[in-house]
Amino acid sequence: MDVTFDFETKKPFPDEDYKNGRLKAVRGRILKKLMKYEFKALLPGLWIALSVLLCATVVMSIAVRSLGDKVNLFTALDSPATPFLLLAILLYMYSIMGVIFTPIIIAEHRYQKNFFKEEGYLTFSIPASAEEHLFAKHLSAMITTFAAMVASLISILLVVIITSAGTSTPAPDTETSSNVLSTVFGIIEAVILSVEVLAAMFCVSGALCAWGQKFTKKGQIVLRVIIAFVVLSVLDAVIALIDVLSGYGFTLFFATEIGEHVGALIWILLLALIIVLSFLYERKTLKYHLNLK
Repeated sequence: MDVTFDFETKKPFPDEDYKNGRLKAVRGRILKKLMKYEFKALLPGLWIALSVLLCATVVMSIAVRSLGDKVNLFTALDSPATPFLLLAILLYMYSIMGVIFTPIIIAEHRYQKNFFKEEGYLTFSIPASAEEHLFAKHLSAMITTFAAMVASLISILLVVIITSAGTSTPAPDTETSSNVLSTVFGIIEAVILSVEVLAAMFCVSGALCAWGQKFTKKGQIVLRVIIAFVVLSVLDAVIALIDVLSGYGFTLFFATEIGEHVGALIWILLLALIIVLSFLYERKTLKYHLNLK
């Protein structure tokens, strides 16, 4: 479907779409198109990082399997095999970090370039709202980063399985939890927090990027960052002082089973608030205060 922009009415779709209720469907198709091109930009770098991780996984498995039982890193650092094992471990660790951070770095670079650089003129000529642009950026980055994290976890499990094959392992504890409901709530909270942490990471970084582009001098940003750091440090010190004066009441409470769930709920609500406020600030900046460079 060809979408044209009416410069007189400033409506990106024909009046029939507004009257017949087809606007939502058209908007949905545009969001899918935007996400399609975001994935096209994110996935090539991720595939390269995953290829490196695959090679590192193989090297790590072979090294630990063949040298791990012959080298004690704490007592035999002068062994000829030790450098090869250390090199394999370092390669594997950096590969894990590379897989996770690759989509994050690419997404943040594209956010800055597509919205606040010269390319922004082309980006905002597309008949899509600020919300659709933001949803496409953040959702594609979240999905890609989550896939990278899952791939890293699978790699770690494979290394553990391969290196521990044929070795004796202690029998698992068959004792079940006395509070199944608490365990279920803990899993649900962990899933919600994981999703919120990813969303908050990209929304907050986007809001900071939108906020930073308003200043022409770097000193202005540095001064405000220092002020924010001082304010947060003071708040942290006040909370710690209240905890000490209460006989570490907060610490003792959040160490209990109920306290852990209350703490998780507080974090869930706090992250949700941060995500909403950051997204609204991004939206406001893109719609009313855009300053392309």
